Amino acid sequence: MKKLFFALVSLSLIGSILYPLHALALTSLAFFIIKFLHNDELDFKILFKFDDNGVHDHPFIKNKTQTMTAKQKQHISIHESGHLLVLWFSPEIKFNECEVAIHNPAKGEGPKGSTLERDITELHDEDYMLAKIAVSYGAHLLEKKYNTKLHDGHVTDLGYATNIANEMVTQLGMSPHFPLINLLAINHKFLSPEMKQNIQKAILEMLEIGRKKAEKIIDEKSELAKHLIQALLDQPLSKPLTMSEIQKILGPRPLKPIY
Repeated sequence: MKKLFFALVSLSLIGSILYPLHALALTSLAFFIIKFLHNDELDFKILFKFDDNGVHDHPFIKNKTQTMTAKQKQHISIHESGHLLVLWFSPEIKFNECEVAIHNPAKGEGPKGSTLERDITELHDEDYMLAKIAVSYGAHLLEKKYNTKLHDGHVTDLGYATNIANEMVTQLGMSPHFPLINLLAINHKFLSPEMKQNIQKAILEMLEIGRKKAEKIIDEKSELAKHLIQALLDQPLSKPLTMSEIQKILGPRPLKPIY
């Protein structure tokens, strides 16, 4: 197996010399073949950067210029406002620090936005987990209101939401269909096709609950969203809106969840 691995790597190196543009494809091919021969699940996280801190980036979609366009800034302002709006009005998530910013593209990278909070929630119960899913959906739902196109930031958002829903169903026993059972303790080879299908349905149900929560907040707070978007557009690049500035725009955080 090691000899095969080195042979494939050598092939990719030779290809990088003869055909530089094909180097990445050859290296990726080597990885997929090795993983396939080991009969492991492919780790697609190598294709995308998943950052739990909310920074969105896609390694294969780069902005060739160093300057962010007005259209890009507007799009990212809407995207991050969607995340922040749902986060702010989800009291299930407790935090004592929060900021949002749009970052100018670094060399060879695309434009980025970030919504960061210092999470101090003590109990990660079902309501907390669903609120985290809702925050992930907030960006997409607000973008739909403004008819903006999907972009690579959604890879991170949907991946993060799906990971949470999967954990709720398969590990934490939070699904009514699989209560108080850690499905990961069961060898997946012994699960019937019907059981696997039911697990998928349970995960989708969790995602839908989170999506509906986000949708309700986005609908009820659409006027506040306009002010938040404008504040981000007026803010200099890489200079975040602080928690006190956000509170002036959105008002105090609610004590009870919006359902």
